[in-house]
Amino acid sequence: MSDQIFIAAISAGGVLLGVALSQVITLLNARLTRKHEKQTVLREKYEKLADDLNTALSRIPLFDTASQIDRLETIKLCRSVYSLSLVYFSELRPTAEDFLIKLLDFHRDVINGGDHKQSAKAFQASRIKLENAISEHSKIYT
Repeated sequence: MSDQIFIAAISAGGVLLGVALSQVITLLNARLTRKHEKQTVLREKYEKLADDLNTALSRIPLFDTASQIDRLETIKLCRSVYSLSLVYFSELRPTAEDFLIKLLDFHRDVINGGDHKQSAKAFQASRIKLENAISEHSKIYT
């Protein structure tokens, strides 16, 4: 009789261990899947940030002769870069903020019709800093 109880206890213990091991594996798999999905989303957002920046920068050489709508579209793309840095990439936020401020200063000077060489120079310096920061941090997301 005690042998049967012992065998039943070992069998029940084996079943419980199997269930526990199955649950641990399921939880581990779910965690790895979430981590992979998060990394995928971050990589996609980083690519969008870089694409928006490149699109905006391709319009900058014509900025002072462009229509107001084209300039606003360029600013919209730069605001998207800043927004993405706010939400997803806090390490880029200060540089992206400076970039946007320098672009708005340049835009203001272009609209006012005055000499905008100084603001253009400041904008170019902030652009270089942002591009370097994006390049430096890209290793994390790619």
